[in-house]
Amino acid sequence: MNFLRTANRLQIETLRRCIMSTSGENCTGISLKTITQKLLEFAPASLAESWDNVGLLLEPTRDYPINRILLTNDLTEDVLEEALSISANLIISYHPPLFVPIKKITQNTWKERIVSKCLANNIAIYSPHTTWDVIEGGVNDWLASAYDFEIKKPLIVQKCDISKSEYIVTVESSSDQLVNTLNAKLCSNVDFKILSTEKVNKSNIKFTVRCSNDTLQTVLPILNQTEDVLYFYVNPHHMAEESERGLGRMCTLKNEITIQEAVEKLKCHIDVPHVQLALARKATLEHKIKTIAFVAGSGGSVMKNIHCDLKITGEASHHEVLDSVHNGASVILTNHSNSERGFLAKFKEILGSLLNNSCVSIVVSKTDSDPLKVF
Repeated sequence: MNFLRTANRLQIETLRRCIMSTSGENCTGISLKTITQKLLEFAPASLAESWDNVGLLLEPTRDYPINRILLTNDLTEDVLEEALSISANLIISYHPPLFVPIKKITQNTWKERIVSKCLANNIAIYSPHTTWDVIEGGVNDWLASAYDFEIKKPLIVQKCDISKSEYIVTVESSSDQLVNTLNAKLCSNVDFKILSTEKVNKSNIKFTVRCSNDTLQTVLPILNQTEDVLYFYVNPHHMAEESERGLGRMCTLKNEITIQEAVEKLKCHIDVPHVQLALARKATLEHKIKTIAFVAGSGGSVMKNIHCDLKITGEASHHEVLDSVHNGASVILTNHSNSERGFLAKFKEILGSLLNNSCVSIVVSKTDSDPLKVF
């Protein structure tokens, strides 16, 4: 009888492990530090607007592997309940749930309750916000991809701050251990990356690294004090020279379309049944357009002095809309988060690639939605 009980327990345990294996629950996960590094490589915190609050906003005291990530546009109490129901231990919230200083953590307000529950359940919170707005392949590029365009550029180009400049360092060494030394010393620095390595001959190796100005001050002493270094040189590398980073997007369509067609394409792309449309003075739904300006989220002020046929954003004030239509531009308003949320599905694929499609489960929130509904 005891033998049968033991056998049954073994069978149950084997079945449990099998179920866990197929569900991904036996995944050892990835450290929060590694995931944070990958997120910062995709969209560096230095790209954020000065008023923004981005990056790792809440870090639990216990160090544990991340095996399930929930993506959301807004971290509400309903979304947190969803995170708890799927045992997520990292929430990436596009909008930062911690924006203004919190002086206490009680159960009196919904944001305090979110912080309290996340800490109690060892859930980390990361927010990218405006870093995703300015990068190539980010939120604004996703929004603009509703249309076929031949020209695309930022509405406001992000200027290159010399203090945030990058440098390319080319090194030739008689030992390949130098690469390992640099990598080991700077592996936790998101501003350091080995770009390439190659064998020059049987004994020498040549490699290039990219680093920030601050990181360069750590790299140079190592190179100067290492006898194996044959030579090295440093070249400034300005990100703005080779990328289209900046707020919003201005697009010129390949072919003219009507305003009616523009509305239908946008609704299909962002998956909403209704949008708000303000027609330019004397324009009709059949009016042809060629240029469109995009700002995900709140773009009324950003597009104030932009000249184009159509402006698309999440929200704008009454007077900003009036100014636009009297200056010859029609305006489409989607509601704030409807102009952003759809990017999460695309980012799920991006994040999977950043994490080398590991066994970490990435889930887009089903609970997250714009609070405003049309009835």
